[in-house]
Amino acid sequence: MKKKSIVISFILILIIFSCTSQKNSRNIIIGIPSDVESFVPLYAFSVEEGNVTELLYLSLLQYEWNSDLGEVEFQPMLADKWSWDEKRETLSIVIRDDVYWSDGVKCTVDDVIFSFDLYSDPDVQSRALGFFEKYYTDDDGHILLNKSLVKISDTELQIKFKNGSHPDLFEIDHPIIPKHVFENVRRSKISVDELNQNPITNGPYRLKKWDRDQAIILEKDTTSFLIDANSPDQIIFKVIPEYQIRLTQLQNGEIDLMEDIQTDDIEKLKSNGNIKVIPISGRDFDYIAWNNIDPKKYSKNGSITKNIFFGSANVRKALTHALNREAVINEYLSGYGQLSVGPVSPIFKNIFDDSLIPYDYNSAAAKKLLSDEGWKDSNGDGTIDKNGVEFAFTLHIPSGNPRRDFAASLFKNNLLAVGIDVTIEQNELGTFIDNLFAKQYDAWMAAWVVPIPINLRISWYSELEETPLNFASYQNKEVDKLLDNIQDGSSSDIKADYKKIQKIIHKDEPYSFLYWVDNIVSYNKRITKINISPLGSVRHCWLWRIE
Repeated sequence: MKKKSIVISFILILIIFSCTSQKNSRNIIIGIPSDVESFVPLYAFSVEEGNVTELLYLSLLQYEWNSDLGEVEFQPMLADKWSWDEKRETLSIVIRDDVYWSDGVKCTVDDVIFSFDLYSDPDVQSRALGFFEKYYTDDDGHILLNKSLVKISDTELQIKFKNGSHPDLFEIDHPIIPKHVFENVRRSKISVDELNQNPITNGPYRLKKWDRDQAIILEKDTTSFLIDANSPDQIIFKVIPEYQIRLTQLQNGEIDLMEDIQTDDIEKLKSNGNIKVIPISGRDFDYIAWNNIDPKKYSKNGSITKNIFFGSANVRKALTHALNREAVINEYLSGYGQLSVGPVSPIFKNIFDDSLIPYDYNSAAAKKLLSDEGWKDSNGDGTIDKNGVEFAFTLHIPSGNPRRDFAASLFKNNLLAVGIDVTIEQNELGTFIDNLFAKQYDAWMAAWVVPIPINLRISWYSELEETPLNFASYQNKEVDKLLDNIQDGSSSDIKADYKKIQKIIHKDEPYSFLYWVDNIVSYNKRITKINISPLGSVRHCWLWRIE
């Protein structure tokens, strides 16, 4: 019987995903490299999980990117209307009265309060844990319901924030979860409960079928206020781990959309009359981090000691001068990128400091800065040294990334030209990430995805125990003060303060900020009304149209 079931399942997959084109279908198939682990937004850690759960669950608000202003604009979703009090510390919300869960139970304010309770509960270990500082919470960051969340009626509630916390609407940006489904599940066991695979949802689409490592099939809920007759009937996420197979199926019309197109394939796709190619700019940058402190001493006893190689800002500037970053942009990215000058993306038009000039590729300038810092080739062996220590280090990169392989090899030669001996070591991604958090590396190359809304504090604040994402252990008291002022609302000019931070970081150059890398998205022209922005490509799919 088991063998028969497997055969039947395989036949169904072949029927659903035959090699015929999607031309006349009312369904949209999105190619993804890996499957999801959970359908509950508490644990939507990956991009794919976020895309799927957005279609299954409603948030209080939805938002769009305003490219003219470089910021997010909020729109109603489950919340029908909202208003702030005069002090902007209490948010009054009225939710829709016509939303039901997929099992027929009405969605109410009780679900909203329960959801925020779960997201903030340390026992749940949700993706949003630790992001409720502006609410009234206990010492573990768990929201105090009786102080922060007040039910007025089944459709009305008030959210009360801490005095002087200066909250915004991003504070309530969490998909809502059904209380009647999860209230009797032990909170520490929610992540492994079978309800994760059989979700009760209230979004515009419902889970019709999940074939593990094959496909996720979502079917539109015709009762949803977001759905109309022209919304796609099904949104199907087809799991295709191999990039070349995804690409071939896109060209053949077997799938309709894929992200992370390699630059070598762009012209080929553009020549296909059925396909559009759109870059998403300004969300991802590559960098080489130079650990500002000695990682061994910090790991041993928590002491802050300057890194023997990278403790000097002038040395870090020299390293950036030594790198031919433009070669990567031109030769590997085919121009789909731009030099990075710091951690603030040009998409944030109101706060980006466009007066800053990237350090140019200049080996002579690099050599002078290094010499001024005492790094000279005293014994003529080709490697510069100082106080008997040769400038030789290991550059760690995550394995399996061709772009970083290309860049690391190029940069190794660039640094050799100024007398620095670099050994490249590839680490499995899990090991690489673990070692970053443990501060085991002197130098490494990686990527950073800029959060929206922007949050510099998580990676640039000096209190290393409070900011585990400050991997390079950068510390600057002036930056700390500016970040404090932005967070507590005491800044008299937030835009000016962000620009000051950028200038300081540019002067200190704690990283070699390499380049912003475009995420190339390609989709079939039969899809219209698709809005690709810095927020992503697979968003608000119920608004897409099929021609």
